Amino acid sequence: MTPLYTSREKRSPSLGLDWIARRKFIEQIVRERQKSGDKKLFIVDGAKLLGPTPADGLVDGGHPNDLGFYWMAENLAPTFRKVLNLSSTKPPRMK
Repeated sequence: MTPLYTSREKRSPSLGLDWIARRKFIEQIVRERQKSGDKKLFIVDGAKLLGPTPADGLVDGGHPNDLGFYWMAENLAPTFRKVLNLSSTKPPRMK
């Protein structure tokens, strides 16, 4: 997973560019490993985990609040289903 969005990216453009570069570097490494045959490696864009208004999901500009954790779970679910080879969109029933 690449780094999550933080409000510092908007407040400090140079820091925002650094985070973008980090995300691109991580994605590049993962894509290279995938091309080399690693079929068990997946990438998640952390900048998109908090939805269309990411600042609303942060308690202090850098750490997720309850809404942020909810959005993260919702946005990670499709990747988990793919990784775990789950076809159902509903959670398994507890016995």
